[in-house]
Amino acid sequence: MLPLICEGDKITVQKVTVSKIEFGDLVAFYVEDNFIIHRIVKIIRNENGIHFWEKGDNRKFPTLISERQIVGKVLEIQKATKKIQLSSKSEKFKSKIYASISYLEYFKNTLFNL
Repeated sequence: MLPLICEGDKITVQKVTVSKIEFGDLVAFYVEDNFIIHRIVKIIRNENGIHFWEKGDNRKFPTLISERQIVGKVLEIQKATKKIQLSSKSEKFKSKIYASISYLEYFKNTLFNL
């Protein structure tokens, strides 16, 4: 999740029900044996449960994950010089902007085969 999360940063993750996860949230999840933190760029609710499109801010394409893969939601990032509270209004707003741009970039790349 560079540049937001860098090596050495400390992350606070809270276990939450998937109904509490919103567009733009950073979530921690497992893919095979890998622990990953990415941003939610789309939420799909249907008869098969809840699924999420997740995308790292520097990744070109999102991937689909299920609610069973999610460990929790990132609440705080402790950097060397500051603490970022992701639940603050300004950080939630920024997260939604980043998620929107990220999802639109995916469509641009898909439509124009970049």
